[in-house]
Amino acid sequence: MDRLNVQLNRLQLANPILVASGTFGYAREMQAFSRFDRLGGV
Repeated sequence: MDRLNVQLNRLQLANPILVASGTFGYAREMQAFSRFDRLGGV
């Protein structure tokens, strides 16, 4: 599998997939639909 690591200044992310809290709720609502371990950040 290809590595998708991304570095934004001093922030290291596992991948570039980010979700915004306004559209993603408070994350608890999305637990049934998303695997948080696959997201770069919330």
